[in-house]
Amino acid sequence: LVILFGSAAMMFIVNIDVILVKHFFPALEAGYYVAASTLAKIAWFASSALLMVMFPKISDRHNKNLDSSSILKSTLFYTFLISFMVVLVYFIAPTFVSGLLYGKEYKIAGLIGYFSVGLGFFALNNVLMLYNFGINKFRFVYLIIFFAILETVLISLFHSTLLEVIKTVSVVNILLFFGLILYTKKELGVRNGIT
Repeated sequence: LVILFGSAAMMFIVNIDVILVKHFFPALEAGYYVAASTLAKIAWFASSALLMVMFPKISDRHNKNLDSSSILKSTLFYTFLISFMVVLVYFIAPTFVSGLLYGKEYKIAGLIGYFSVGLGFFALNNVLMLYNFGINKFRFVYLIIFFAILETVLISLFHSTLLEVIKTVSVVNILLFFGLILYTKKELGVRNGIT
């Protein structure tokens, strides 16, 4: 049940912005946002295969009382690498990428770079979430729920432009990432700030 709540809250974080944008913005701008969101989620989609491999390995090692921190570190590293490559491409050639996939009529070139940063951190958050589920640590779910609520409130208050919404999504995911890192610091080998 806790896993269900945690996963649902994480999905809420990655989807509530689209719902709110459709509410606050005209259909055309909302359409741009959905297109940018889809492109930004590529890092998350691309790294999901890593999670499918990581989770059963971690659960198995935990059940055998074996250390699984090396699996966590390598999964975080490769997820970061995938996300970084996507962010790099989106900042270097945003017009080419958006034009290739959606056509020139979609004015999203100025959005996808910033959006991919937030969704890159979301991909890293998914790694940390599934790792903690795998080692039967669940209290962090309250943290995810808090940030899901925070994102909803912030977007409801600050939505003058699409970029403002995207920056809110990014900040929420970055803050959640640091919260999850602190929660998982023992497993990451961090002792009193020293690795």
